[in-house]
Amino acid sequence: VFTLRPDLFFRTDPHLDFTLVAVSEVGANGAPLSAQGWNQLIPDEGKAIIGQWVNIIQHPNGEPKQLVLRNNEIVDMPDQFLTYVADTAPGSSGSPVFNDQWEVVALHHAGKPAKDAAGNILNLQGKPWKPWMGEHQVKWESNEGARVSRIVAHVHSLPLSAAERALFQGAL
Repeated sequence: VFTLRPDLFFRTDPHLDFTLVAVSEVGANGAPLSAQGWNQLIPDEGKAIIGQWVNIIQHPNGEPKQLVLRNNEIVDMPDQFLTYVADTAPGSSGSPVFNDQWEVVALHHAGKPAKDAAGNILNLQGKPWKPWMGEHQVKWESNEGARVSRIVAHVHSLPLSAAERALFQGAL
């Protein structure tokens, strides 16, 4: 168990749907945070391309860790997001999306529901979905994740103190 330290670093962005917060360097049991390992955020573009497979490690709805491996294809790359076909579950937002080299290429953000020509969300039977049916009846077309390169660029553009910039650079 590690204490969060928003007094040292806290940045959030609703459009890219991320929050970064500093974590205490020592856990409640005295264990160092560095012993936990971490996923480097690589600011370079080109880590993900259309047609490439992605893998996702998720804890949907706070459940035990679940892996979404292979056959999860990137199908589009709008400017700030990746669109991929993958079997994720609600509550997986913030999960890392990895390429085949296990580099984090995106943070999972949302599912994209299938829609008919009129723009209605479809259910699993291909009929218009209604909220009373529950989210588990939505026909999900694809998923979307905020590109890590865009998150890093956004944080670099913020006015950060020298201490905040040093903490952020430690994640790169």
